[in-house]
Amino acid sequence: MPAEILNLIAEAGISNYTIWRHDDIVVSEFDTKLGFEETKQLLGSSMVQRNWTARLAHLFLKIDADGDPMWLEQVFRYDGDLSDRPPLPIEKKLSDS
Repeated sequence: MPAEILNLIAEAGISNYTIWRHDDIVVSEFDTKLGFEETKQLLGSSMVQRNWTARLAHLFLKIDADGDPMWLEQVFRYDGDLSDRPPLPIEKKLSDS
């Protein structure tokens, strides 16, 4: 990864950035301190980001008018915290054993 991209990622408050690829499918995920919309605006206004996206355009299904790749809509996330829900009946039976 070029240093200018890594610097932009850090400037945008991004952490835990992962990119996966399988054949023609490229998916990325990251955490951001600034919030998704602000981070997206910061990245989108960067010439470094536009040049990087243009260089990788052959990997993206769709690039919008602003030069951004297509963003996926999150449909599910499990963070591992079940403390706010009542136990299921099977959990009660197992814990009584």
